[in-house]
Amino acid sequence: MEEIRADKSYRIVPAQQFDLLGMYKMILSTHGTMERLPNSIAEFLSHCRQFSSFESHSKSYLEEIPASKTLKLLGSAISFLRSGNRRIPVSRGMSADLLSEVLDYLAKKGLMIKCEDFLNGEMKGPGSSSKEALVTSIGTTTKDSPEILIPSLESYVNNVLQSGRKARFVVMDDSLGSGTENALKEMRGKFDVPLFYGGRKQKEQFVTRLEKKGIPKRILEFGLFGNDDGLPTYGGNRNAFLLDTAGELSFCCDHDTRCRISKPPTTNPQIKIASASQEVQKFWHFESREDALTESPEQKRDLLSLHEEVLGKNVRDILRKSQAPPDVRDATSRFIDAIGKDRAKVLISLNGLLGDSAMRNPLSFVFSDTKKERENLREADFNLRFTSREKMKSVDQLVLQPANTMMTTFFGLDNREMLPPSLPVLGEADSLFGELIGASIKEGVFAYLPWALLHAPPVQRSFDFEETPEIFPLSPVDFIKDAISEYRNLDLNRKELIRFYGARLVEKGKLPPQEFLNLMKRIRLGRILGYIYAYNELLGEKGPKPEFWKKAIQKRIDGFEKLVREEPPLFSPLIESISGPGGETKYFQKLVLQFGELLDWWPAIAEAVREIKNEGNYLAEPIRAA
Repeated sequence: MEEIRADKSYRIVPAQQFDLLGMYKMILSTHGTMERLPNSIAEFLSHCRQFSSFESHSKSYLEEIPASKTLKLLGSAISFLRSGNRRIPVSRGMSADLLSEVLDYLAKKGLMIKCEDFLNGEMKGPGSSSKEALVTSIGTTTKDSPEILIPSLESYVNNVLQSGRKARFVVMDDSLGSGTENALKEMRGKFDVPLFYGGRKQKEQFVTRLEKKGIPKRILEFGLFGNDDGLPTYGGNRNAFLLDTAGELSFCCDHDTRCRISKPPTTNPQIKIASASQEVQKFWHFESREDALTESPEQKRDLLSLHEEVLGKNVRDILRKSQAPPDVRDATSRFIDAIGKDRAKVLISLNGLLGDSAMRNPLSFVFSDTKKERENLREADFNLRFTSREKMKSVDQLVLQPANTMMTTFFGLDNREMLPPSLPVLGEADSLFGELIGASIKEGVFAYLPWALLHAPPVQRSFDFEETPEIFPLSPVDFIKDAISEYRNLDLNRKELIRFYGARLVEKGKLPPQEFLNLMKRIRLGRILGYIYAYNELLGEKGPKPEFWKKAIQKRIDGFEKLVREEPPLFSPLIESISGPGGETKYFQKLVLQFGELLDWWPAIAEAVREIKNEGNYLAEPIRAA
């Protein structure tokens, strides 16, 4: 019999559990191992989600469960070992030794995997190793703000030059005038770097090229310009950058950011594997931008290399280079299985943020506090969170998470294979972009880097601490997210899934107007009730809570409950101003239909773009010095 070794780390293999007559669980692993276990043993096995020694698993579980449950577990363990003709440990620490013997037996049955085997390929599958690749383009999106854009762009150029790197700099511009292009020409005279510009003219020229490849002009124009009716087109600019950098690793940022790299106050070298639903970033709060900069010294690092360490790589290749076993306690079996079979791949890498938080709702911060932090919170510090937008929002260790919602203030993207488009109009298109990646690319992974960049809007803003939700309009982003969430785990590839989601949105875009309006109301009500439930869950958690904290949460709950009673306007003032009185539902439904059509055509657009790029043509054109 193999001796139990405390220096070896194991965890449960990815597996499903099926109930058998209420007394047993059938454990079925993803690689075919099947074992019937008593309920108490199955629960103990499910506890072993982190890579740790048998002894550590046993001791930590015994500390968690009550004495009554311990006695039942030990009795089951003795019976279980006897049935397998295994030894029954008799020692001072018999309880832990007994459970360790159970784990040793389960490991030999194939229900636990050693960390070294997990990292070195014991869980074989159809995946492949990572290919080394470099970030070749840095993109910035802007509109009518050359005085903000140029200092931002220069900071990224300086980082690339100081790091001895080469990259192509691309500016996607929604301006109607020539101010941005003229400013870039002046900048080109200062820096000997490839500088490219995608304005209205360049985008229209690219539309013409794609139209010759058989793509309808109306689809392309919506994807890049929306409906040209005054709605902001942040997502249209992102789509232009996706088309320009098809086939590349690239980096994209907002025009009011700076390539000033800093790190959080504390860091952890261990890599964390998170679940898709986890809030992985932490917050540090500052009274002013000056305080934030002073307490977060600049770090001289090669920005592109920080992203290239993970971007486009298989997760297991990343884990193999780590000095410590990964923290996998929160990872789902499906994610662990994808990692072990070399199918999980980093498609997006995200920096942390220092400066303006870019968040609308200050109460989001309460969900990131631990119980201990909440218990020790001072009222002055609590109020600071809601009066100052100056934060550091970052992870303190590399975190790998299944693709889901995201904020695209600065991020790297693996665009070598087709990524889905953004909704071209309105805000929050970045969160939908992230969710579409997660919905259409099954093993897509986001990597959160413990390195922050500066978000520095020229005007420092603040939250209104007394604000309660007086209106709660439904956005097209919220509607589309809800529609996508109806269909998950479909056995389709990414192209098929993107077109599938497009077809579902087209269906909803063609619903009778009253049916569509009723659907909107149900979705908005569901979102409000979701907030009420989440805040009530916080209030109901065990442990002490400061009175000022409870008062603020309750005030927010009261505000949402008022929304349920009074049913405020369904549409945002911006959509009302564009659509005109009485035309809001029709306009909203049109946006859903148009985005569905864009998704349906997107695989064909991506293929046509590759053909055009193979012919040596890009969307953006080179800038010549003035």
